[in-house]
Amino acid sequence: MVREGDDGVVRLELPGVDVAKDVTVEVEGGRLTVRGERRDEQTGEGFRQSRHGSFRRTFTLPQHVADDAVSASYDASVLTVRVAGAHASVETGARRVAIEGVPAPETTDGSSDGETGEGGEDKAA
Repeated sequence: MVREGDDGVVRLELPGVDVAKDVTVEVEGGRLTVRGERRDEQTGEGFRQSRHGSFRRTFTLPQHVADDAVSASYDASVLTVRVAGAHASVETGARRVAIEGVPAPETTDGSSDGETGEGGEDKAA
């Protein structure tokens, strides 16, 4: 899966595959699965050759991605599956927890994130 803006995109080259008949794209339980079969028969004077194979690729989607954010298109033997917002930043509500007994890291303005005592000294020191 590659990143295009905030979207995740999967491209599969499928020359000779009947996509309408032999390929499925499914989303279930936070997983995207693309599966299909490749069938090829060749006949000529005095011979007949057939090849058959199946493929399946499964990707785990980020928790914030809804099932309906997945779309697929097919053009010029290339199946493109787009997961809208797969790489969008999501506020998790996380906060940094101070570790007792360890000096607080300095912020970009040179000050400390931790509490200070009198005289500007760290209480933890």
